[in-house]
Amino acid sequence: MASSEGHAMLFARELSKYDGLKSDIGRNVERQRQLLQLLDEKQAAFRASFGFSEWRQACEVSCSVE
Repeated sequence: MASSEGHAMLFARELSKYDGLKSDIGRNVERQRQLLQLLDEKQAAFRASFGFSEWRQACEVSCSVE
């Protein structure tokens, strides 16, 4: 049993070396989520301000005319 506990402690200690890295990755993932949300909002605003839906419909109509 002592050997098993020693391995578990060793394993836990080795994994703890990466706690800082895991924290950095967590912060970076959260920041990426925020940036993607911001991009979605900006894209929606761009589409609305330049009439993207109307432009798209006009393109489809002009392509289907024979």
